[in-house]
Amino acid sequence: MLPLPDASERCGVKARNLGRLLRAGYRVPDGFVIPDPLGDPGWEREIEAGLHRLGPGPFAVRSSALAEDGVESSFAGQLTTTLGVTTSAEVIEAVHRSAASGSSPEAVAYAARTDREAPASAGVIVQVMVQPETAGIMFTRHPVSGAEQVVIEATRGLGDSVVAGTVTPEAYLVDGAHVQVARHRGGC
Repeated sequence: MLPLPDASERCGVKARNLGRLLRAGYRVPDGFVIPDPLGDPGWEREIEAGLHRLGPGPFAVRSSALAEDGVESSFAGQLTTTLGVTTSAEVIEAVHRSAASGSSPEAVAYAARTDREAPASAGVIVQVMVQPETAGIMFTRHPVSGAEQVVIEATRGLGDSVVAGTVTPEAYLVDGAHVQVARHRGGC
């Protein structure tokens, strides 16, 4: 297990970017990375100490596969995230689920559609979970047109409902310092 600031090349894009943000002084929820839970034996023995260092929780268990995010496509929403886990046993179970989700039928089908390989094993991030007023997703390319345009979709509370498609979120187009409301639902 590695603390987030020390995320290495074998930890996946998400973990490396979180480490960069921390080193640059941004506020990032504390956490650690398990680079290869399916291939590195013994990490389960370290979970109790890692969680103790993070505090009482709850925790978010998130994927960070090497092939997860690319220039042309992203596995966003294809790999398993588990929110609100509180015990060591729940975290261990969630880490196994997240690490194995690269070989799920959904991830394999997505990889085939995008001419990529599904990640056989995903690295996993365990972080202290935040309770946001508003959360969502930021796309660096328009998710429908593919245009080089930043799109933010958000809703009140956790962003998992945006990822799951169970809500119609607020949508914003960002061009430098200019933000345009693309869809207003009155929720944010």
